[in-house]
Amino acid sequence: MRPILLMLMLLTALCSACVTQLTQAGLNVQLVYDRARVRDCKAIGRVREATGSAYGHSNAKKRLRNKAGSAGANVVLVQQNSVNVITGSEVQGIAYRCPW
Repeated sequence: MRPILLMLMLLTALCSACVTQLTQAGLNVQLVYDRARVRDCKAIGRVREATGSAYGHSNAKKRLRNKAGSAGANVVLVQQNSVNVITGSEVQGIAYRCPW
């Protein structure tokens, strides 16, 4: 029983070390899914993040927000948001600077 408990503790520690943190710029970025929300915004460019694991989907979204924020965006219009157990997860869209 102890080896299993030790393995679980080690796995938990390793997984927690892989969690992506939002940067200050990333905290200011919203993910939106409706094109009408970015009507009055200036497009900055395309952004994309992917992971090799379906379990890393929230990390991919955080990295996408960090990347967009560092480019000066405050909104990302998400165009693809997929999770696949075999191929992993992918999030991509267009970064915008919006006046609101």
